Parts: sequence; C-alpha cells; structure tokens
Amino acid sequence: MKAISLKFQSAYFVRLFCRALLVGAFLVLSSSCSLLYLNSDDDFQVEFDRTRNLLVIVEQGVAPALEDELDIYRVDLASDGINVRVMSWTGGNAADLREYISQSIKNNATDSVFLVGSMPAAWYEQYASKGNEEFPCDLYLMDPECVWEDGDSDGIFDKHSEIKVRISVSRVIGSSDELTAYFGKLHAYRTGDLSLPVGAYLFKDDDWYDFQTGSSFGLSRIYSNVAIDENPPITLRDKYFMNMTGASAEFVNQWIHSYPSALFVQEDSRYSPVTTLDIGNRDLRGLFYNLFDCSAARFTEENLGMTYLVRTNYALAVFGSTKVGGSYQSLIFYDVLSKRGTWGDAYKTWYNRYGKRSDSWFLGMVILGDPALMVTTTGVHYRAIDMSLPVEPDATWIKTLEDTFWTMDWATNAGNYSDYRAVNPSFFGK
Repeated sequence: MKAISLKFQSAYFVRLFCRALLVGAFLVLSSSCSLLYLNSDDDFQVEFDRTRNLLVIVEQGVAPALEDELDIYRVDLASDGINVRVMSWTGGNAADLREYISQSIKNNATDSVFLVGSMPAAWYEQYASKGNEEFPCDLYLMDPECVWEDGDSDGIFDKHSEIKVRISVSRVIGSSDELTAYFGKLHAYRTGDLSLPVGAYLFKDDDWYDFQTGSSFGLSRIYSNVAIDENPPITLRDKYFMNMTGASAEFVNQWIHSYPSALFVQEDSRYSPVTTLDIGNRDLRGLFYNLFDCSAARFTEENLGMTYLVRTNYALAVFGSTKVGGSYQSLIFYDVLSKRGTWGDAYKTWYNRYGKRSDSWFLGMVILGDPALMVTTTGVHYRAIDMSLPVEPDATWIKTLEDTFWTMDWATNAGNYSDYRAVNPSFFGK
C-alpha cells in the first residue's frame, strides 16, 4: 500500500486571518465571562505543572502477570524524573476509588494516576443540546474537593460544584496478555524500538471539511509535517485504511462520526463503518490519538479508543470522549505536549483552561493509556511557535455541530448505566 506523504502545511491564509482577527483581541471561550487572551500566534504560551509522582493502581486479577512489566515501567519513568508507586486494587466502588486516590494525594503528593485493568467508574446524566445522556465521567476522580450530587437518587450524578482537575487520571483495560503487550509497547517506545514517521495525520470527514480549511488545529506547534485529508472526494474509508496501514504518522487527529465501537466515514449519501474488529485486524498505525469521534473513548464497553491501545502494535495514548462530543479546540493540549509535558499534564491543563467551560461538550472527555507519556523521546522536532493558530469557533458553528451529532443519533448506540451495573456487579457490592 502507498504510504502517506507528510508534507509541511504552511497554513497560508489561516495564519493571516488569525493575525487579523486575534491581535489585541479576546477570544470568548463560552457563554460565561471567562476569556482567553491570544494576542498573536507567536506569544501564546501555557504554563503547567509537570508530573512528578505517579500512582499506578492495578486490578488485583491482572497484577501478578504484570509484575515484571511494572518493574521495567518504574525504571523507565525514573529516567524521565517521575517517581512511580504501584498498588493493587482489591475491590470497591467509585467512591472508594476516589477516596483511595485522595489519600494518595495527601500522603504522597500524587499528581497523576494510571488505572490498569477493570476499575469502577462514576456516571453522570445531563440534558445536552437535543437529548438526555448518561455516561462514565472520570473527572469525578480528578478533583477530590468537587461536590457531586445525585438529586433523584438513581445512582447517577446530575449536579456538581466547580471542577478543578488536580490530578490526571487515565485508564487502560484489557486481558492479562493485552496489558502485558501494551506495557511492552511503552518500553519499546521509550527505548526507541517503537516509532512511526515524525509528524501528524489529520482526517476530517465531510461534516467538517470546510471548517478552518488547511489548519492543523495546533498540531504544527509540535510537528513541522502535518498531512491533512479534508476534502469529501478523498476522505473515504479506503483512504483512511490506506494511510493508517502504510507509513502513517506518530500523531493522529480524526474527525469522524461514530458510536463507541465503530467509526462511520461519510461517502456521498452513505456511511461506511470502521469497526473495532477492522482496527485490530488491520493493525492500524498511530502512536497518539485525538479522537473527535462521539463516544469513542467510552471505556465502560467495547470502544474504539481502547481497541487502538490494546489490539494494535502501535497505539500508546488516546484523548477522547465517553459521550457525544470531543475536543474541537486542542491548542492548549498540544502546547503542553510541545514543551515535553506528559499526556496527563496536557489533559489537566486543557481542562482547567478550556474544558471546564462546557459540560455539554467536555464533561465526558478522558485520557486513555499511560498518562506519563511524552509525544517524542527526543524532542528534536518541537517547534517554538504555532504556524496555524486555530480560530475559536463561534456559538453558531458549535450549535450546528451539536445538532449534527444528535441528528445522526449516534448516542443511542451506547450502553447505559443499567447495562454497566448488570455487567459489573462487583463494583456495587453484589
């Protein structure tokens, strides 16, 4: 198969447009009074706290099989200046897990948590855009001081106080063999034995083809090479497979309609599926993923995000949503990565600066995979400035996008809280 050609994207008119629009102006990030000031693409900077103390909590059932891999993992992270504590999880509910993490923050200055294996999750319900939704919400674990309420006592939270992510929490779920292989990939990546061409691949399907045409959405802050497929005649299922099984790229950002276990690539008036089975069987290539795909990271059931991680020989980390939505504005996330921040650092900073402004869009955003990963082992291709600073979408565009998601009705294909309880009785004391 023909490998994709990663060519430099100069983002010609986008850069000019951004300067004209943004110099000396405020960008409104939501309907609230919170504003983010970007006065040029050259001096936009984000400060963040780096991960120093990582707690790995391993499901008791898979812990024995991972002892050697976790020893190697601890040594590898020490080289990055990160202290690792490994604990075995013997059982309990989401509240127990939250308290366990809270105590580790107090006693061990934990600033990042990696959940390995099957662990309990809190759920949230809300009315968003055009429908009611319920979904797993890992933000519950990330701020021990946030107050969560269940007004109708149905076991699902429906209200919360202000959230400030104090620690990043990430997950990887799979069989003992899958998890062993995943940790093997982490070690291979950190020692230079696992790599893909340095660059990014952006696949924007038909519903987004004309939004900020030519923009890398901030990926050029990290990579000088960003290949973009965004024209309807070429954003086809076969093209996706050709590029993702060829040379591919280190970082993949895809904008495709989906539900948890399948992507749906639009081809004229029909949609062609890319299932979790396709992803595993074709061994799709990409190390890091930003999935602007509805419910693609819904880790409580068969899902796309975890499939990339544990059923391919390449994927290491995922940024995605457990519900309808995704991150349409990831510049802050990418900026942290460009400064050798970890995947967890990027998530924490992005949420506190941007994600917190819209529960409707971002309350289901999670990271999957090792939160201590950095997007390169060398840093040689980091760029000092962003060559294509994305413009903040206006309220009309966001509303149109939400309406499109709900009209497609992808959310109805996701499992609900009752399904989750039935499949995981041990998380509820049964």
